[in-house]
Amino acid sequence: MTIIHGSTPISMSASGLSAEDKVGGEGSWELELPAWLGGRRPTDADKAAALFPLSPFKFITMIGYDRKTGDKATRTGKSPTGHKIPPTKAHLEYHLSALDPVGTLGYQPGWGTDTITGCVDIDNKGKTAEAFQAESQALQRALKQYGVAFNFERSTNKGHHLWVFVSEPVDYTIFRRALKFIAVEAGFPSVEIYPKGTADSSCIFLPYRGASEEGGEGLGRTFLERPDGTPIPLSRLLDEVAVTPAWIIHELAAKTLAKAPAAGIAVQITLDPAGLEHLKQAALTPPPGLQRHDSIEAFLNVAERMGKQAEMAEFLKSPAVFDTWITDGTRAPDIWAAEIDRWQQGQSEHQYGVKFLLDQGWQIPDLPKLGHPAVQPRGKQSWQEAFEALRLKYAAHSDESGAKKRIRRYRAHEVRNIPQLQPLVGTLLVRQTLAALLGPSGAGKSMVGLDLALHVATGRGWREHEVSQGAVVWLAAESMEYTANRMEAWCNVQGVAPESLPFDLLDGYLSLTEVQPGGGLEELILTLKETEQERGPLALIVVDTVARTFGDGDENSNDDMKHFTDAAELLTRIFKATVLLIHHTGKDVSRGGRGASAFKAPLTTELVLEKKGKAIKLSQSKNRGAADGDKPILLQFQSHSWEENGLERSAGVVAEGVAAAGVVTGRDLLTPQQCTILEALEELHADAEAPIKRSEWRHACKEHQVAPRRFNEGVKALLEAGVVREVISGKSFEPVEADEE
Repeated sequence: MTIIHGSTPISMSASGLSAEDKVGGEGSWELELPAWLGGRRPTDADKAAALFPLSPFKFITMIGYDRKTGDKATRTGKSPTGHKIPPTKAHLEYHLSALDPVGTLGYQPGWGTDTITGCVDIDNKGKTAEAFQAESQALQRALKQYGVAFNFERSTNKGHHLWVFVSEPVDYTIFRRALKFIAVEAGFPSVEIYPKGTADSSCIFLPYRGASEEGGEGLGRTFLERPDGTPIPLSRLLDEVAVTPAWIIHELAAKTLAKAPAAGIAVQITLDPAGLEHLKQAALTPPPGLQRHDSIEAFLNVAERMGKQAEMAEFLKSPAVFDTWITDGTRAPDIWAAEIDRWQQGQSEHQYGVKFLLDQGWQIPDLPKLGHPAVQPRGKQSWQEAFEALRLKYAAHSDESGAKKRIRRYRAHEVRNIPQLQPLVGTLLVRQTLAALLGPSGAGKSMVGLDLALHVATGRGWREHEVSQGAVVWLAAESMEYTANRMEAWCNVQGVAPESLPFDLLDGYLSLTEVQPGGGLEELILTLKETEQERGPLALIVVDTVARTFGDGDENSNDDMKHFTDAAELLTRIFKATVLLIHHTGKDVSRGGRGASAFKAPLTTELVLEKKGKAIKLSQSKNRGAADGDKPILLQFQSHSWEENGLERSAGVVAEGVAAAGVVTGRDLLTPQQCTILEALEELHADAEAPIKRSEWRHACKEHQVAPRRFNEGVKALLEAGVVREVISGKSFEPVEADEE
């Protein structure tokens, strides 16, 4: 690496770069050190400023950090008159001087119009560990695939920063386009990218907080890592960072522009302008985790296909949209309007549209195309008519003359000839019926559903239940990437070759409620028929999830919910397969699936997952074929890791045989608060060596901030789990030894 200061180059080796990471060049560059250096030897602050150039616009400082949640409070640096000021060398030196996260410095590294520094910022907040790792690994693979060397950092809140340093300054917008292209190719277009495309924009916290602290190792709280995972001290930073030639960034940015329509070419009008009102209504209900800029672009692109982009832009500037989109106080109305104008004027990197909005959680209706009827039928009568037409077309009974009929008549002596329903997975799932797998967010519904589905595909027994083997189709409306990752992990653990499985994943916009001719339901039926021709009779169709295949209906409406379950039940009739609906529970788990009560009525079996400490309990809340549901099944998850193309991948799977082997005990089923209540009893019992009165136990728990109501609920749960016994009913108790459970 060659660093230029004054007119005399200082040569520094790039020996820290592996051959794999010297992508596209020899690992050398010309890096201009800060002007304040003069002729002296570079300090730690000089080295940091060389790789993270001080922004000439603004900076932020962390003024608060919640170690439990990872939430940060920040303050923008301002002058006594209230104007934003740029960071200085003194700010950078302070950043490097102390380990406490409070005081960490953040800005967008670069100069007025260009920079040598970019970053892919992968946040782990609100994601499962598995989802977070899958996203990070996909982005790392894509960077390597396109020749971009990156430097890995684990951020303060345990997210991942993939820092990219280039051999010479690149315009902010070009740099961002290149990294955005990679993010899209990796399948994560909404990941945060630096630079932001404008110099005076959002800030990112720098690594090496506290790296200059006396007696330290030169690493600080966070630091860059070598390809083998070992840390790079600040003293070795300029010698060992991976460098990407600038021409690679320019080529990737050009790929982005090549995908976009050429300037001056009119976009073809393919959508009926009448759909604009539906689009406006959708814009008023943003999903959680709103990606504002990308969503602006998508709404404008869709409106442009109606010839209504200008009208949509004005609507997005309206107070109604501003109040629902800007809830964090980071924008004023005039700044918001200016941002929308910039996107409308063509400062766009990708052609996001309806699919992007749906993937982000926006409830976009079926927008009418030119020459087609406007929006699907929504009235009860029109929906039923369209649905009955589909039923007659695909699931009607033909009499002896060949005429199609919706009703079949059996005489009394013919009843014995009616085929009996057969089990698919023991008494849990029955062939040719509608079933549901319910659970709260994060309980592992999709993971358990996938485990069941793959056992059906292989015919292997599941938790002491016999399994009838058959072809499986999984509607991956929730996340194709996570499902595929889990499936690969399962095959690795089970020693099954994926190509041997009669198992298909369906991706795309999947809707069971669009019943008009050629709509979502008919398209799904035709796709399933293709699978049936290739794979043979279908045994199981899994819908993951109800919410993502519900179309523009209202889950809380009994009419809309009945429409959905009617459509799912139609699939059981057409394909003589079990349809398993994966659905969220409401706030009250005991009331079953979220939304309208009509959901439960057509189900033959309903399975419910509940978190129980370290384990997951699977129980039956409905089984038409049995007076009582089977005994609950205890499950645990395990993480499986493997290496692919030099990168480590991981995914969660359902652990085999854990409950049967007795690994899960009553204590594993306890919540943290129930553990606190049990520990209080154990402490009292250890001192007294005699049964403990309920009043003493309650008082001890009160000192641990356990409310009386929670105490009573906890005692009941501990008794049910078998970790506590009553010595005198309701009055005195003692803990059960672990080997007695």
